[in-house]
Amino acid sequence: MSGHLQRGIRAISLASNSALLTAILNDQGPGSIFAQQVMGYGKAGDVLIRLSTSGSSRNIVAPGSTAKAMGLATLTLTGPNGGLLKGLCDIAIRGPGSNAGEIQDAPRAGRFRPGWT
Repeated sequence: MSGHLQRGIRAISLASNSALLTAILNDQGPGSIFAQQVMGYGKAGDVLIRLSTSGSSRNIVAPGSTAKAMGLATLTLTGPNGGLLKGLCDIAIRGPGSNAGEIQDAPRAGRFRPGWT
């Protein structure tokens, strides 16, 4: 069996565990949904990847300070403006688009290119 196994990348989606999301939302509020998970799962040397069309959603901005305090690197994919996140991450990749649909479709359409930083 081991001959068929492949090494993976240790990665988790912070948006996938609905029971945990509900518990954090009920106890701490929407601004802590992802920051609390970074606190629980993150460790120095990890990378926090954030996706935000506007770059200014509070629940996406908040985990960055938690990540920094814990020694995580931060990467952000966002729209052309970059919002608050452009100055609050190690690497900001700002994609093209003039509305949410264009921005959110840019990765699938192959419109993120080197230099969109």
